[in-house]
Amino acid sequence: MVKRHKYVQNEFNDSDIIWKYYKLPRFLDLLYYQKLYFTRVDKFSDPNEFPITQKDARAFHMGIDIYQKEFNRIKQQTYVNCWRVDNNESFGMWSAYANIETGIAIKTTAGRLIASCNDIAGGKNITIGKVRYIDEKTEMVQVPGMPLNVFYNVFAKTKPYEYKNEL
Repeated sequence: MVKRHKYVQNEFNDSDIIWKYYKLPRFLDLLYYQKLYFTRVDKFSDPNEFPITQKDARAFHMGIDIYQKEFNRIKQQTYVNCWRVDNNESFGMWSAYANIETGIAIKTTAGRLIASCNDIAGGKNITIGKVRYIDEKTEMVQVPGMPLNVFYNVFAKTKPYEYKNEL
């Protein structure tokens, strides 16, 4: 079942237009298997995708290594499928995720994505929310005043990724 988690940004509407960009082989997999592909978080190669900051570790009175160890455990159990929220296509997203000449862009709404995920969840929980883009030098991933929750890190990326505007 798809749910909006209380600790994740939920500033989106079911009517918001979203985009998913595919290279042709990945799109053909989608058609063949009739399932969205969710990537396990620890398989992302860019360390800026899911930041951990010294500021967060200090706020919770733990070393960065302990915080990293806990987050690494969560990353092995968490899968993501990201979509761009925007009324228009994005050249940057075409360039990063699809071949402009042979790629595919799927345009739908957040509500339709939620409905389709509810149909295929198979008893698993799927959390949906907007990604927060932070300046890791000045901002915390964690929300001040809330309990430590490494789940926040899954829904956070550094500022250079802000152009993605991800759901």
